[in-house]
Amino acid sequence: MSSSRVATTLTLLVTLFFSPLLHAADYYMSLRGSGEKSGTDWENAFPFAKADEVINSTMEPGDTLYLEGNNYGSSVLKIRSSGTAEERMELIGVDRAVEGFPRPTFMGKSRSLNAGTNILLEKGASYWTLRNLQSHRRGWGLKTQGENQRLIIDGVYTHNTVNGFGFYDCDELYVVNSKAERYTRYGFHLAHSCDNVIIRRCYADCTGTGDEPDPSWWRASNPVGFYFHTDRGKDNPYNTQILVEDCVTRNNREVTPQAGDFEQGDGFMVEFRNRDLTFRRCLSYDNQQGAYDMKGEEQVFEDCFALRSGNGFKIWNNATMTNCIATGTRGNTVMLIGKKDNPTHILEAEYCTFNVSSYGGGAGIWIERGKRGINQATLANSLVTRAGTKRDYKKYSLAGGYSGAGGNVDLLKGTPDESYRFDDTADSANPPMYTQPIEPWRPWAEPETANAYDSLQFGKEKGYNSERTPSPLRLWAAIIDKADRERLPIN
Repeated sequence: MSSSRVATTLTLLVTLFFSPLLHAADYYMSLRGSGEKSGTDWENAFPFAKADEVINSTMEPGDTLYLEGNNYGSSVLKIRSSGTAEERMELIGVDRAVEGFPRPTFMGKSRSLNAGTNILLEKGASYWTLRNLQSHRRGWGLKTQGENQRLIIDGVYTHNTVNGFGFYDCDELYVVNSKAERYTRYGFHLAHSCDNVIIRRCYADCTGTGDEPDPSWWRASNPVGFYFHTDRGKDNPYNTQILVEDCVTRNNREVTPQAGDFEQGDGFMVEFRNRDLTFRRCLSYDNQQGAYDMKGEEQVFEDCFALRSGNGFKIWNNATMTNCIATGTRGNTVMLIGKKDNPTHILEAEYCTFNVSSYGGGAGIWIERGKRGINQATLANSLVTRAGTKRDYKKYSLAGGYSGAGGNVDLLKGTPDESYRFDDTADSANPPMYTQPIEPWRPWAEPETANAYDSLQFGKEKGYNSERTPSPLRLWAAIIDKADRERLPIN
């Protein structure tokens, strides 16, 4: 998706999401209610036992319900009503200093798909804003059933679920400042038929343990932080026009019973039947497999980080990258994967750095399948480097699963946009003279090392450079710190 196209889409969505609200009435609700229990103010709040009636019968377009932060037990919040494009409906959690519950919290009884959903927007429920809510122990923390339009999900947290958020056939969706932790399958899931979606400043931590690994966590088959589309080969419509911006995902790991088993776990995963996706200023790290595993069409990556994972960027179809970096991976920093007889993966990267760490066992760019002589990756003003010497690695920096695969990477030699390869870059005295190469690298946690992989030799002329987009590192530090501080000891 071109930058102008993204800008046009954003302008449209901002207009849709943030059109003025014309409040018809404000209602108030607490766990047991108070006073006359008429809902007119906190002194006369509705009891939560009337939630279904108030939300689905009493409230009209333009109305807002303020719900006191508290423990609402195993109750399921079901929304069937809808606002309108001109008058949205809102459900807003309010911190009223109830100890341990700064937001309304719904506690399920079982972490299984059969246990259902804590917060459910039923089929057709649209034009709702849900803000400052929390969900624990269910199959889904929050889920839509389809034909849902213009939802705003703001500051909703899920914990100890199979899936944190599940969006099915949900158009013109805006998810912001939300968090999924300790899920066994997916953190944020766009299942199918979701068009014009923005996911911004959201956070997914599979184990919910921050920088401390948790090998005892649930043996999920394929935990993923942000997972788009599951129904490969079926007739469900595509997800289209997706923007994921300033999001963080980590600790997506599968734990298998036997050592040596292939273990999954991806940060961002896009299956087939997804089109027009932009990932901007996203961070993925500490994942068992791919930081990014991408099978979509027309995929754009701007200022994205793939760190400390099994592999960095896995591209199955086509993608463009600008000012992205992959380093600290155990395997390949970039993988191009396609059908052997008809390869479709095409990568165009500019101002990117793909660095194989000293403990990495892979290539800078690995082409798993393809045809000899086809330039399936074109690198402009980029750097493909390795921390060690040639003797330290079993693979070439450009390699693949068939003879001559390295020839499928065009470095634009002899042009002003030529890209370069270097070995032995752990020493900052060697080209490209990284500022202070660090393994493992945590630029959001140690801001003084944010420029560790800037090239002193080339400046902004070649490879990733932190000065092109300095703000994400501070933003990620704030997102991660906030998530760690607000982690509740509820299992």
